[in-house]
Amino acid sequence: MTTLEAVWSAPRLRAVWKESMTKAKQDIEIELEETLTMTGRLRDEDGNPVDITGASAWFTVREDATEAKLIEKTVGSGITLTAEASGDFSIAIAAADIEDMLGTYIFDLFFQLGAEVRKTLRGRFVVRQSLHS
Repeated sequence: MTTLEAVWSAPRLRAVWKESMTKAKQDIEIELEETLTMTGRLRDEDGNPVDITGASAWFTVREDATEAKLIEKTVGSGITLTAEASGDFSIAIAAADIEDMLGTYIFDLFFQLGAEVRKTLRGRFVVRQSLHS
């Protein structure tokens, strides 16, 4: 079984990423009325980029693991495979996605490569009041 790792780059200070960006728990913080684009690279257990050509991916945000999805992003609808051969992708969160979502939620990021589906990242998704409101 191959271990997959999502290595992230956060373009804004409001996205909080811990040093070890593996499938362990991670946190995302965003303020109401803001947008966030997160970029990542999928790697194998040896640190080599994973070719994600033709892969499916989805990012979901829920109140808890049993609740309905509040946000769902998929390839072509919020997730972009930016450089497939090198495993690069991005996820866009729009201000409209988090409207009226003040609080702490959970998120998951899954990739499907062939028949194999893997959760590559999970954590808290924290929406804070905007300092500009």
